[in-house]
Order: sequence, then C-alpha cells, then structure tokens
Amino acid sequence: MLVIRKTQYDTLEHTAETTFLSEAVEHLRQYDPARATTAGETGLQEASALGLKIARENGYLGRNSVMLVLELMAAMGSYFWDDPQFRWFRTIFANGQDMPELDRTERLRWHVISYLDRVYGADGEWGRELLVRTSQLDMAGARAAAAEHAAKPEMFLRWLHPQKYDFLGENVVRELWGRTVPEAKRLGVNSPEGVMFAGALMFAFGHRVFEDPLFARMNQVLREPAGMESGHELPTMLGRLNAYLKQQLGRAVPPQTTA
Repeated sequence: MLVIRKTQYDTLEHTAETTFLSEAVEHLRQYDPARATTAGETGLQEASALGLKIARENGYLGRNSVMLVLELMAAMGSYFWDDPQFRWFRTIFANGQDMPELDRTERLRWHVISYLDRVYGADGEWGRELLVRTSQLDMAGARAAAAEHAAKPEMFLRWLHPQKYDFLGENVVRELWGRTVPEAKRLGVNSPEGVMFAGALMFAFGHRVFEDPLFARMNQVLREPAGMESGHELPTMLGRLNAYLKQQLGRAVPPQTTA
C-alpha cells in the first residue's frame, strides 16, 4: 500500500502552488504588458500571490476563476475589493458562493466587461485618453488645477476621466478624494498641487496605487532618492511620472477579460 507522509503532501502542495504562481505571473504579463512593465518581476510575483490569496478567501478556486481575479487586479487595481470606487462591485465579487463556480465566474465576468466598456470604451479609447491626460500633468498643470478646483477639488477628477466620474457618482468620488490628503502627506508632497498629483493616480489606478505591487516599478521610479532635491520633490515626481507614462502609452492595450 502506498503511504504518503504529511511532509510529502506539504512538498507536493508547495510545488503545485509554485508552479501555479509561475503560470499566474505569465498570465498577467500576457494579459497586460503595460501593467507588467509597471510591476516588474518582483511586483508580478507579489501580485500573483495576493491574487491567489484573495481568490481563495472569496471562494474562487478553479484556475480560470483565479486568472479572472488577476485580470480584475490589473484592470481595477490590486486592492479593488476595498476601494470605494468599486463598492458597487464588492457584493458581486464576494457573494454567490452557493452557486456553481462556473456560473459565478461568468456572472463576475459579465459585470466586469460591462464596466470596462462603459468606463474605458469598447476599444479602450477613453482609457488611452486618461493615460494621455495623466502623463501631461506637470507642475504648472497641477498648480492650475488646484487653483481652479479649490472649492470642489474632486471635479479635477471629472476632467481627468469623465466617464469614470459619471459612472461612480459624486459621493463616491468625494469619498475617494478624502483619502488623497493623507496619501500626499505620506509621499512628502503635502501641498494643494501634491494632493492633485496623488488624487490623479489614486483615481486612475486604484486607491492604494502607491503600495500596489502592480505599480512597484513605477513607485520605485517616482521615489528614487538620486536627483531628488529637498523642497523639489513634487516637480521631480511629476517629471518622472510624465516620462514614465509616456513610455507606457506605447504599450497600452484596451482592458479586457480573457480567462
């Protein structure tokens, strides 16, 4: 009789998970080459592990279901499940664990595709416009935006991505904006212009973009100490962001789901 000890089970399980995570990294790389670039290899590995964890915690156990969760992270931010921008989606994502997993995954996919088409356009055209606007945000633009929208700063986000603003609604965007001031302070750019900078990235890429493993390389570029003069952090970050996003524009593809 074949006997497999617990240590052998643990080894087999670890090997299977390592193989799956490698497959997940490759899936992310193929699904969104631009996001893979902003993540880097370490970021892709961390995001894959996080995606597997969140998928399991919410009852998505099959390969295709987990890959879809990874695609949601790439399209909506790695922390989409606690992002105020996606509160409408949270119940859809978490509920239905009594359904067959295939039906549940297809329901999830339908809602995601509907959202992406409505917010980014059927061919991703509004998503590219978002990248262009964000890549053009320099110090003068941030200063002008802060002055123009001093009374109602969240309206800056409507200019940045009107389709997303209209989909989410004013109350949700205002809640997100309430989180931008502490983020700007944490980044060391606690000024009206710095809040515009932080708010733009949080709105475009997810409320925890500055700790998102899928943006690890971008965050490393933004915070690189070399060339960062005291008192000139924000102009330096904006210049780096502009250059970085313009590189990404050449790699950008319309968000979609494939798993």
